[in-house]
Amino acid sequence: MDLAPIVLFVYNRPKHTLETLEALKSNEYSDKSILYIYADGAKETALTDDIKNIQEVRSIIKSKKWCKEIIIIEQQDNFGLAKSIINGVTEIIDKHGKIIVLEDDMVTSKYFLKYMNNSLNYYEIEKRIFHINGFNNQSNLQFVLDDYYMLNFMFCWGWGTWKDRWVKLDKDYKKHYDNLISDENLLRKFNYGTRMNGHEQLAANINKKIKTWAILWNCTIFFNNGLCLTSKKSYVQNIGLDGSGENCGKDNFYDLKISDKIKPFTGNVKILEKKRSRLHLKLFSEYGRNFKLYKFLYRTLKKQFK
Repeated sequence: MDLAPIVLFVYNRPKHTLETLEALKSNEYSDKSILYIYADGAKETALTDDIKNIQEVRSIIKSKKWCKEIIIIEQQDNFGLAKSIINGVTEIIDKHGKIIVLEDDMVTSKYFLKYMNNSLNYYEIEKRIFHINGFNNQSNLQFVLDDYYMLNFMFCWGWGTWKDRWVKLDKDYKKHYDNLISDENLLRKFNYGTRMNGHEQLAANINKKIKTWAILWNCTIFFNNGLCLTSKKSYVQNIGLDGSGENCGKDNFYDLKISDKIKPFTGNVKILEKKRSRLHLKLFSEYGRNFKLYKFLYRTLKKQFK
């Protein structure tokens, strides 16, 4: 099999980084894969503890043979996550044509690499598919979903793509924002539900309040009518929603446990976003993991009689 390179972005979280690498090492195909690790540099305002953590992370990434081949890129300056990911993904995907991307707080199922590589190989010629989701939300409505299905929405917690899709990345926050707010129906479609206010994240980037990259890729996929292959069971657990991350606070909204009982990906998924797939994401964004029918009915009736 033609295996995609793995790219891991790390910074100053030694415990998270170690868990991420140990899980990756346990993956099928890890002993046959190339791993690139981008280690970001310290900020000018970094405290002693921050510098110590950065040094500890750099020791960890060099401590074992995590994959067949490891190439480490240690940045002297602090790029920040958005610049690191955009630059790093571009650099590696230009060399290899496809890529699997992880950050330092993503614990993967032992089948993660197998799923990602099978998917990348299977859909390489299907140009409407832009992205392979490694992560998925978990809820008590999961039973309505197919084992594998398509979404217009990308999750950035463990993912893959190809060079000819990635080159379409449009980094113009304002253009995306203006396009969305100029069309109420388009905005509603993009946001799925009330919690996923992507246009607000675009506005925060425009106003220099935050610096995030995933919203740009999400918009690029959306405006190219692209699709993202998604597994009903998540292959990735985010262990970074504990207040330690740069752009995520403490949050248990996305808590889940990775299942080892994951059905193998065999292809033949319909190239469209089914209504029930879309509805599941919308309901999750509005009501969370444990969907209560009476809450849904109450809000629906409230809107009708408002």
